[in-house]
Amino acid sequence: MARPKDARYDHHEPNALPASISVDIRVGYGIGRFNEGNIVIQEGEFSNSEDFATVELALIEVDIPLPEATVDIKGKKLEYLQKQKERILAENHMRLKEVDDKIASVLALEYKPAELDDDRPF
Repeated sequence: MARPKDARYDHHEPNALPASISVDIRVGYGIGRFNEGNIVIQEGEFSNSEDFATVELALIEVDIPLPEATVDIKGKKLEYLQKQKERILAENHMRLKEVDDKIASVLALEYKPAELDDDRPF
């Protein structure tokens, strides 16, 4: 039977979440310097190095049911976007102030001709 496409990476509207998602979980035993003796659980292939070597023990497909959202996802997203907007405005305000300060410095420069000494012969 063909496995359904991984729904986690599809775009979902806050009010149209899937009822469940399927995830491949790898279970392994750590033999590396920093994970020796540990049970290692992760998605995706194990990448071995001297520090984190893992022997794969099992590949398990897990179906995770998603409950109906009890939080206001749309409201949380709006809060996030508002904070992002405020951060961008603050950053740009600082940048605009720097440019305004440079403009003010240039405008403050005045051309003053050198004073001439009347004792000069020409």
